[in-house]
Amino acid sequence: MLCDSPLALYTTLPGDILPIVAEAYKLAATFGATSGPESPLIFDRQDKFFVPFSDFSSRVRPGPEIRIYRRRGGT
Repeated sequence: MLCDSPLALYTTLPGDILPIVAEAYKLAATFGATSGPESPLIFDRQDKFFVPFSDFSSRVRPGPEIRIYRRRGGT
């Protein structure tokens, strides 16, 4: 599972993970949190709720965007 959010402090991955995911896994499901881009400036960086404190116009649900992967060749 990988997560993306304007709160990069909590969702940034080590750079060596993405090539491993690209090679060994395929995307199985995505759960979006927004209907469009959001500025990191509308979030409290000390808050792990992933909910903006203003401008909810693009927000579909609380939380980061979640991507779930399945190992290639697996069932």
